[in-house]
Amino acid sequence: MNRIKAIIVDDEQHARTVLNKLLGMAFPEIDIVAEGSNLPEAVNLIQTHSPDLVFLDIEMPNYSGLQINDFIKSQRNFEIVFVTAYNHYAINAIKISAFDYLLKPVQLDDLKETIARFKEKKTDSNVINNKLEILNENLKPNQPKKLVIQTHQGIHYFDLDSIHFLEASGMYTFIHSKTGKFVASKPIKDFEELLDQNFYRIHRSYIVNCNSVIKYSAKEGNTVSLTDGSSIPLSRAKKDEFLARLNELK
Repeated sequence: MNRIKAIIVDDEQHARTVLNKLLGMAFPEIDIVAEGSNLPEAVNLIQTHSPDLVFLDIEMPNYSGLQINDFIKSQRNFEIVFVTAYNHYAINAIKISAFDYLLKPVQLDDLKETIARFKEKKTDSNVINNKLEILNENLKPNQPKKLVIQTHQGIHYFDLDSIHFLEASGMYTFIHSKTGKFVASKPIKDFEELLDQNFYRIHRSYIVNCNSVIKYSAKEGNTVSLTDGSSIPLSRAKKDEFLARLNELK
């Protein structure tokens, strides 16, 4: 069994204790090599222990855990799991930037899913650097957002505005964008939570970027035409809500 070195960073002693106990109870392969209570301390611990995994609280005094990119300029070879009690805006930015997160109070089932995803990943320092840079961009208001996705072609970074539509294919999803068609290793339902209000699931197999819609036609069997020339079906059950969404975005 490969050992996993982990660090827990949280300003609340109780939160660190709970997470430490949960990890010790369910994951004997994980060694908690250090704990910290703030971001500068976390940086020193990371440099000292070279962990594989860092559980990083978001809401801490003086510096948010989301500011880690401001402190570590070198290549990173560890994964980050952000831990938070609230801040939905930050959570959405974390998700589309392809970071894992845990909601407080941390539940064992959620932790198991997080660790399972961590074990499936192959940590790449360049990918982590890029993801942190994108997270910083995604946290800025009124900035174009980017989506980080593991595709069959590798890690891909999409400007949300560049995506025309997504198409379900079993446990995979085709992403149709201005730069081509990509296969993502996620079911389409996962994207409903990631994408912003400009995207709408118009059919069990399709999510469209409303900004790419140029025409709706009832005569052609309830279809939606997009700027890339595609024509995709619109579920009758979704029609009224979808047209209302288009009107809201005008």
